Amino acid sequence: MTTSGMARKVDDLGRIVLPVEMRRMFEIQPGDALEIAVENGGIVLRKVETRCVFCNTTDDLRTYRQKQLCAPCAAELGLPPDEENPAVTDASRAHIFDGLPTPAEFAEQLPSATELSPAAEELDAAFASEGLLPPTEVQSDFIDPPALDR
Repeated sequence: MTTSGMARKVDDLGRIVLPVEMRRMFEIQPGDALEIAVENGGIVLRKVETRCVFCNTTDDLRTYRQKQLCAPCAAELGLPPDEENPAVTDASRAHIFDGLPTPAEFAEQLPSATELSPAAEELDAAFASEGLLPPTEVQSDFIDPPALDR
């Protein structure tokens, strides 16, 4: 996986803004659906194609090389009828996220604390050598009010 060099913060509702350059590159328009998947320990977004790539119709679609084609455009390209891949319908799109892992399955894919410990120890040592570690004593959230002299 390559990186774009762009970073965005997640807001308090869990939203991010896709940079306009990426929206243009992948032709993502307002209202388009994005599939959210977990692959190789990362989050992957894919535009859900719901229209024929040539004529933009939503009728009688089939998948060809990860793109949606309608039957007339597929026939014009000389592709054989798609017997194995029935037409994509709104009902079949409703289950697009069924293959995603459950929260429990996702948690199992995360690295364990023991796998992270060596890296955390190295970071702690590096921060300690620079004097950047926070205090280790327990801090109270409450501040004692000053005594009033009456």
